[in-house]
Amino acid sequence: MTRRFTIPILVAMAALWLGGGAALAQGQAAKPAPPPGMAQPTQSYNSPLRGQCEDELRKDDAWRASLEKQLRVKVHQEDHDLIAKNHKHVFMAYSALWIIIVVFVTAMWIKQRSLRAEIERLQRDVERATEDS
Repeated sequence: MTRRFTIPILVAMAALWLGGGAALAQGQAAKPAPPPGMAQPTQSYNSPLRGQCEDELRKDDAWRASLEKQLRVKVHQEDHDLIAKNHKHVFMAYSALWIIIVVFVTAMWIKQRSLRAEIERLQRDVERATEDS
């Protein structure tokens, strides 16, 4: 009796898994737009003052620390925004969990029904056997 339900459930879970994998593949194939405020340079530019700036940064620890702190906060915020927007994997995990729970509860309900029917049949058999003796 459970085999009758097991195969469609496995097919549904496989379809969900494959569909989710395809959705993730599509999401990874498309190149995400740069975060706001972070324009991607079209061509490389090297400032003639870059060397001088790097020398000054090596000399001034407070300035370097201030720049690192600003960049750290900005990178952290960009990562946070990216994770907050890209939560397909969380949705898929919760969907899979709910499917597993529903399948388990349904299987237990079906098993309980069959056990109750078996108990009733055995009780009838015992009643018949006691009446016959």
